[in-house]
Amino acid sequence: MITEFDIKPITKNILNKIKKLDLQEYPKPNGNTRFYKYFTQYKKELCEVVIAVRNHYKNWYCKQVVIHGIHTDKVYLQDIGLTMGFYKVGWYREGISKYPHWTDYDWGYNDAKYFRINAPIINKEYISKLEKYKYSAVDLYKYTDILNYLKFYEKYPKCELLVKAGMSNLATSIQILRLCEKDKNFCKWLYRNKDKASSGYYISSIINEIGRAHV
Repeated sequence: MITEFDIKPITKNILNKIKKLDLQEYPKPNGNTRFYKYFTQYKKELCEVVIAVRNHYKNWYCKQVVIHGIHTDKVYLQDIGLTMGFYKVGWYREGISKYPHWTDYDWGYNDAKYFRINAPIINKEYISKLEKYKYSAVDLYKYTDILNYLKFYEKYPKCELLVKAGMSNLATSIQILRLCEKDKNFCKWLYRNKDKASSGYYISSIINEIGRAHV
């Protein structure tokens, strides 16, 4: 299990990728905080690193605010808080704020469920290079909750077949995955109707329709 003492600075390569993407998304200086994600390993554990970015006058700032290991129960935080459903980043240590705020603090930890931040991914290809996730089809998974998907993949390896078939929306449903393991007819129906199943169909509706079809 990782600790805050395992956290390393952003590499030059990743920093350049973040700058490039941020400049594409925000060609003009922007005083609002933006978030990006990249993946790395600490103690051979895959970790998601959330980066906060903002401009202040002519300067561009970037720092790590959330570290989440795939097998670590807690998420490590620095200079970030959650209030009224919004993430607030403190910028006191960068000199942007004159006085420290309650969101300005050194690395601590909290429950990971509160800090699953949806953000563009910088280096998704990194995961496929790891032997453990080589066949996970993570490159085809269309959502940003990558760690959650990979946890399902570790327990239900066949979820990658759903992703390859264009059904990323079903790849993290325990109900669907268990049915796929137990019932070959269910799998056949699902693949025959993958266009419908991948279009935001409710899982309960899928199961009810299968029952009506008497597959």
